[in-house]
Amino acid sequence: AAALALGAGMVAAVADGVQGLIAMEDQVAQLDAVLASTGGTVGIARDELIGMAEAMQLTTKFAAEDTLAAENLLLTFTNIGKDVFPQATATMLDLATAMGTDAKGSAIQLGKALNDPSEGMSALTRVGVTFTEEQKKVVNALQESGDMAGAQKVILAELSKEFGGSAEAAGTTFSGQLTIAKNALGEVTESLAAKFMPALLTMLDWINDHMPEIQAVATVAFDTISDAISFIVDDVMPPLMKAFKIMADNWDVIGPAMAAVALMVIIPAFVAWGVAAATAATATIA
Repeated sequence: AAALALGAGMVAAVADGVQGLIAMEDQVAQLDAVLASTGGTVGIARDELIGMAEAMQLTTKFAAEDTLAAENLLLTFTNIGKDVFPQATATMLDLATAMGTDAKGSAIQLGKALNDPSEGMSALTRVGVTFTEEQKKVVNALQESGDMAGAQKVILAELSKEFGGSAEAAGTTFSGQLTIAKNALGEVTESLAAKFMPALLTMLDWINDHMPEIQAVATVAFDTISDAISFIVDDVMPPLMKAFKIMADNWDVIGPAMAAVALMVIIPAFVAWGVAAATAATATIA
């Protein structure tokens, strides 16, 4: 039993690992697509972006694949460059934690604000962020002079003052530590799943290559089962139900007859058993 439980646990762990591995691979593929479509305007290497997401997983509730998915959205706002993007990523998670939203929602909200800082301040004001008149003037002046990064940093500084450290603070709570531990274990199961991946891919290739044969066998099996059910419903059940109805309608006659037959069988059988038992007892005494 213990061996079966251990085996079942291993299978479940590998299955969870495969799901996590698939999720991360999907986001890495999306990252490659975004970097290609935007021409890599962010100026940060692919592996560094992945590393940022993995680092966030160690101190916040956000799994690496969730942070990377949000980064992929943030990358589509091409006015955000390498000098601002790391701080923007951290702020994005703080904002999501404080506002009770997911990372992708915060990525879109923050990305819009940083992509056009002058307009972005108005949008952030509508969700509760406060900017002074002096800050607004500075942002407008910096953006008009072409210093987009400078204007973005003013916005990020205000967001940091209001929400800074929210994601890491949530990570220090009991639920946060549980989530961080769960995500860390997920990395272990993903590594385990990665070892099985070549065999799984080979199996999937075989299934895909032989899908016509598999479908043919499945069709025959389902047709056979369907025919058997149809035979029972159409050919067996009607006469059986008819026989039961006849018995029920004529039970006054059939009942006593069946009872008599039963007695004819049971009484001789009982007598035979008694004789056999007596003979065996006599033989034992002798």
